[in-house]
Amino acid sequence: SSGINAEYGQDPPIERDLALPLEEIYSGCIKKMKISRRVMNDDGHTSSIRDKILTINVKKGWSSGTRITFQKEGDQGPNSIPADIIFIVKDKDHPLYKRKGSDLHFVATVPLSKALIGCVIEVQYTCSVRSVW
Repeated sequence: SSGINAEYGQDPPIERDLALPLEEIYSGCIKKMKISRRVMNDDGHTSSIRDKILTINVKKGWSSGTRITFQKEGDQGPNSIPADIIFIVKDKDHPLYKRKGSDLHFVATVPLSKALIGCVIEVQYTCSVRSVW
């Protein structure tokens, strides 16, 4: 197997974004990504296209930029080592929150008259818990 690595180079990695909504990053989830790749047939000379499902176990709190690597899952060829496939976590925009590091930021519009005397703002968390400020 090390002789193959010395003889043939590995194809460059294939990188794809994995856009996740805030709720999935908050609680974690399982993503199944279908890929189509070229696979060498048993004769070693011809190939065919086959689908494969890659499973990503998204951990709670993963940050944008987290990289998930599936080694040698790219196209197979007679004279190359299949490329690694890398998924890169990206935050999907959320209508209420922006994530900055480990913090969630929420912007509330408060009329000046209420800001001066105080008021109650109800905030809906991503986990369906409400808080009053």
